[in-house]
Amino acid sequence: MTLIPLKKNNFKNYIKANNSNIHKIKNINEIALLTALGIILKVLPAYLPPPFGYINFAMLTIIIIACRRGMLIGFITANIQSTLVMLMATQSVINPLQFLLDYTFSYSGWILGVLIKPITKKNNIYMVNLFLFLCPIFGLIVPFISHWISGVLFYGAGRTGAGLYIFSFIYNGTYLFPSVALCIFVLFAGRRHFLKFMKIDYHDITFKQKNKVTTLK
Repeated sequence: MTLIPLKKNNFKNYIKANNSNIHKIKNINEIALLTALGIILKVLPAYLPPPFGYINFAMLTIIIIACRRGMLIGFITANIQSTLVMLMATQSVINPLQFLLDYTFSYSGWILGVLIKPITKKNNIYMVNLFLFLCPIFGLIVPFISHWISGVLFYGAGRTGAGLYIFSFIYNGTYLFPSVALCIFVLFAGRRHFLKFMKIDYHDITFKQKNKVTTLK
């Protein structure tokens, strides 16, 4: 029996194709896992007194996968998560614009925090801590604006003039700001694990202090 040698180029293409398929499967699995985790965190909030909202850190799942797999995967995860949350919500969607503001934009906006991830490549522990602190804050910008506009347009409850804008600002701020603070706290509490999962090589991050090199522990 004569063995037919496998050509080098064919072998490389075979390995490349399999690696691509494995990468896609990993993406799908992580999207499903973090979507489910995000929904669990969303339905287990810390309620605030009426008429305010509630505190949760479900946005952390979107931030993590966006850091790990890129903004496109983060965007897909955010939209799947927002759609499922909308279907589970007891409050009906008034119109498509409200859906875009309260779900699509408000969930997808959290991925913008990934834009400052390059600062972690400066091999400086302070930059890593700065990233963990600023990432949720940058991500808050679009969700807060979206919820604020939605509050003005659809939840005015008879209010007019400046009072309507102030009420929407206060209402959304009372739960979004504490939610971001909680998210930052959780990120720092599990810093070692989050950095590893977000593919930030914390073992190589060092900083000099008193002529000594200290590694992140």
